[in-house]
Amino acid sequence: MQEDDICRIAFADAGMTRRALELLPKRATAELDPRRLRRLPTEHVASGGQRRRADMAWAVGTFGSKAEALLALEFQSSPDRAMALRMEIYAAPLRQEVAAEGAEGGLRAGGLLPRVLPVVLYAGARRWPAPARRRSRSGGRSRSGWRGR
Repeated sequence: MQEDDICRIAFADAGMTRRALELLPKRATAELDPRRLRRLPTEHVASGGQRRRADMAWAVGTFGSKAEALLALEFQSSPDRAMALRMEIYAAPLRQEVAAEGAEGGLRAGGLLPRVLPVVLYAGARRWPAPARRRSRSGGRSRSGWRGR
């Protein structure tokens, strides 16, 4: 069994995912209610017909609202310099699915799509050398990305 498989099994458990959320910076998770987790499908077909598969995805409730944020987990055992971009690519089908739910509560107040919290869990032998933020690759500013402890 490979590391990715072990992580998929572990993070399929809502309790493990709650504990992982506690390790993230409070500024990234302050509005999230970890008691309200809903596991999402991880395989999607993009509008162009390409299949996309994320490692793990959860909808997380927000305090004082019916709205949800999306938690996209990716498990890596080797560095990937394009990881920040890959996380953005994985986020798009998740948002499309929520937009399709629309009237069923998928969209936030005002018709806004939920925010996506992309998290890469890296278990490699050497330090992660890839950019933690998309701006490191494109020159543009991105609020996503966080380099762990």
